[in-house]
Amino acid sequence: MSESKKYFWLKLKDNFFEEKYTKALRKLPEGDKLVIVYLKMQLKSLKTEGILKYEQIMPSKEEELALLLDEDVTMVSFTLKALSNMKLIEVWDDETVYMTAMQELIGSETTTAARVRKHRAKQKLLQCNTDETICNTEIEIEKEIDIEIDKRQLENDIDLLWSIYPNKKGKGTAIKKLPKLIKTFGVKQLERCINRYIKEIKENNISKQYIKHGSTFFNNGYIDYLDENYQGGTVSEKSRSSDTSSDNSEYDESAITI
Repeated sequence: MSESKKYFWLKLKDNFFEEKYTKALRKLPEGDKLVIVYLKMQLKSLKTEGILKYEQIMPSKEEELALLLDEDVTMVSFTLKALSNMKLIEVWDDETVYMTAMQELIGSETTTAARVRKHRAKQKLLQCNTDETICNTEIEIEKEIDIEIDKRQLENDIDLLWSIYPNKKGKGTAIKKLPKLIKTFGVKQLERCINRYIKEIKENNISKQYIKHGSTFFNNGYIDYLDENYQGGTVSEKSRSSDTSSDNSEYDESAITI
């Protein structure tokens, strides 16, 4: 698929320093430094939808995060504790840190979309004093540009979702289903579905052979993980058994050890 560089930005509210949690952080010892650490954590997690994965490069997640942010490990530890108490982060079983408020703060734009946006802004400064035919031609060109942007954005979204899904079996079927799912639910909600499933896999120690193929997950396996349906519960043995017995071809037989 075609490649287009993507930019991300943090949509910080103009009343950020008036928010209760910001004021609470600033009232703590070294509070201003804690706020800076929190902002750095948000920026570092833009591309991963608020997820700061612990890679076990350092002995602890605090030390690794301090290295990533170029901040003092003590300040990072204090910040994590404060944010956890305020329910602004979740720490998963594998020590991954999830920024719970990030979904509403992430903005993104491809280089193609940026170029077109700048071009249109420039064109708006010019008055259309030509005849109707030329104006109509410009409208048609803009429509074609919109279609091209939408196509490239869709390709980027599909690439993103497939890259983070844990079982790459059934790619062809999954890729065909993803455009409609992205249009219906949005790429960010689908990414949350995948992250919730990954979290469930880790929390329940689900074996590799029981991880749904991509074709299965994007067929109907994602439904339980949508925002309106997700309960955050555990997977029962009965559920695992029914998944397996319904269609043995849905799992990776090469991963089963005897």
